[in-house]
Amino acid sequence: MYFSMFRFKRRQRRQIKQEMLLTYLISSVLLCLAMSSQVAAQYRFDSWTTDDGLPQNSVFTILQTRDGYLWMGTYEGLAR
Repeated sequence: MYFSMFRFKRRQRRQIKQEMLLTYLISSVLLCLAMSSQVAAQYRFDSWTTDDGLPQNSVFTILQTRDGYLWMGTYEGLAR
């Protein structure tokens, strides 16, 4: 009798741990989704190609000067 009660309590504790883990995971996912929408609103992404004036489509370095200009280095040359 005692052994079956102990096993029941152990099973109950395991179930509680699993429920807590599931609650934590769901909360974490919801928090990440909420924060990602706020972070995405702060940044703007643009795509530049050779049609926009880059010497080559592959950029290997980017530098922003103090006055705000972006310099992009490609194997074909520099672009501002």
